[in-house]
Amino acid sequence: MKALQINSSSVTQKYIDYINASNDVFRYAHTINIMEMPDLGMPPLHYGDFVNEFAEAKLDTNIWISEVIPDITQAPKSIVDINGLVQKQLSALSDEIDLLAKSPGNQDVINSIKAAVSQLLIEEQKIYQVFEDIHQNITNYKNTIQPDAEKISALISEIKNAVDYDQAQVDKLDAVNQNLQQNIDARNQLVTLDKFGNAILPVFLAGVGIALAIAFTGPAGIIIGGIVGVGGAVFTSFVSENNEPNLKITIDDLQQEMTNVTAEIGIETTTIGILNHVENQFKKIVTASDKIVQESQQTLDFWDARIVKLNTLKEELEGILDHFNNVADLKALIADAIQNWQKIEEDMKVLSKVEYHVETIRSSALNRIQKS
Repeated sequence: MKALQINSSSVTQKYIDYINASNDVFRYAHTINIMEMPDLGMPPLHYGDFVNEFAEAKLDTNIWISEVIPDITQAPKSIVDINGLVQKQLSALSDEIDLLAKSPGNQDVINSIKAAVSQLLIEEQKIYQVFEDIHQNITNYKNTIQPDAEKISALISEIKNAVDYDQAQVDKLDAVNQNLQQNIDARNQLVTLDKFGNAILPVFLAGVGIALAIAFTGPAGIIIGGIVGVGGAVFTSFVSENNEPNLKITIDDLQQEMTNVTAEIGIETTTIGILNHVENQFKKIVTASDKIVQESQQTLDFWDARIVKLNTLKEELEGILDHFNNVADLKALIADAIQNWQKIEEDMKVLSKVEYHVETIRSSALNRIQKS
């Protein structure tokens, strides 16, 4: 009968892992979604093919925001709905155990216990199906964007081979860009069980990433403007706003550094810097989507293991009931299961309030570019 036991922390942690892994994909999808490739007066060879491929790839990456995230955020709501039926069957099972203790071998009571266990199995199979559907959608997403990323990389390589650019200057630009990425990454907080326990509704998640744009300021003047796609608050339920870094100041400081780097370089070198950033974002989103596929599989394995144990209990139940003699221990086990399912319900109600917010913070330099 130990198959009835469940650890609420394990269930909640599995879904929190989903949130953290999903937010990783989300921020790169949002970054790619707000990026626009510059319309170059004299584009290098293969640039037109790249722009067309990038436009199609953007649509694919955006599926995470438009379709996958709604499925993930629906999961805790589904668990809450199913949870009520689980607790109802566990309570009925506890009552039937009392009756069997008073009337050992009563076949009607044994049949009622079997029916309760069978229904518990059905309800947990429903939860498995919720996560199996999500897993299929996540896997399809990864299998779609991976070839997109490969095509993007191949076209960027062809452009690089056709362009005469200054690799040293590109390296400087990449270094500034990586510094900015590290500052943004620092603002992405992970949800943990200890922080989650003190959460105040609602929980806000944000996609934080970097997009770059080219603007022309004269015959030889080129400025790279940073655009950061950032939610209004990242996990504001867990992190005090007073302790968060002033992201706007950070962006402007790094923007000035980026402007200094690009002040003396030509359009070819600047373009390669932009393309490096694009390629990096696609590599990151593939890595992030691969990670959540693995997290998703672990969640499926967790629920599958429970279903296997409940199936075994169902098959062996009559023999177990013929020999059980410690009603108090069995009742305590069921009571513990009910208590854990109640905690799962509480946690899932909190997690069902997760909201994704997206805003755009632009650097002062880019604002000046757009007004000119």
